[in-house]
Amino acid sequence: LAVLLTTNGALAWTNPEGCGSTPIAPVLESREDRVVGGQEAVPGSWPWHAGLHMSAFWDSTYFCGGALISDRHVLTAAHCVSYYRPNGTYVHVGSHSRVSRDMTEQYVRAEHLCMNKDTTKDIAIVKLSSRVEFTDTVQPACLPEPHSELPDNTTLYVTGWGQADELDSKSRPEYLQQLMTRSIANERCGKEFHPVPDYLLCGSYEDGTPCQGDSGGPLVRKDDSGSWFLEGIVHKGGKYCKTMRLFRAMRYVKVSHFVDWVDDYLRADAEERADTFCDMAPNFDRVA
Repeated sequence: LAVLLTTNGALAWTNPEGCGSTPIAPVLESREDRVVGGQEAVPGSWPWHAGLHMSAFWDSTYFCGGALISDRHVLTAAHCVSYYRPNGTYVHVGSHSRVSRDMTEQYVRAEHLCMNKDTTKDIAIVKLSSRVEFTDTVQPACLPEPHSELPDNTTLYVTGWGQADELDSKSRPEYLQQLMTRSIANERCGKEFHPVPDYLLCGSYEDGTPCQGDSGGPLVRKDDSGSWFLEGIVHKGGKYCKTMRLFRAMRYVKVSHFVDWVDDYLRADAEERADTFCDMAPNFDRVA
């Protein structure tokens, strides 16, 4: 289950049993991996990776990434969905190809798109109209402890179908790409690169960076038990990938900062007041 009851009867988040598992193991390579000019992932090895599409079909309808966190919820970037209606948004999971349907693929229409009311916080929850089935290629990522901080230089991986060449809109790869990066503590990031608020985290720009089309995609960490945790969401990748090359750092939405907000959404949704809890039209540039 993705929720539990607290002592006062309120809903609270708990990770689904078996979250963060990879029945098909990813190949974890070295710094040569990158999304801009990146390395193709092993099919099905990042089973929480979701693709947001404008229809139930594929190819040009893809517009952003996301991360499956339960059988009915996906986290993504708010700017990805701020101009879309739920009935025109489809979430594809279990996919390796961006342009054709995989035998392992499932797709579900969105029921509700919830963006944080603080429009500086680039995070959104997509509630699916029906539950997905967990399989070898469809699994949820675990959420981290609320307000936890990553140690400096933690190894992280990001996945996406974003552009391989930031200047070429036709360079989006057909198959899912992966990138290894490392966390940069916010204090060091502010001193060495650029100031960063507490709800964002920095990742190193070593040999590549997420780019246009990668926005909303997952940044994950493997813990000592072998489970994968969703630590970040790609934040305005298309707008900033070229700039981040100059700063040698990339900014991501820090998921640990918003676990309590996920709790609040679950309560609001259970009480049928999600529309009053969520911002339905945040003021974001439409850049993926």
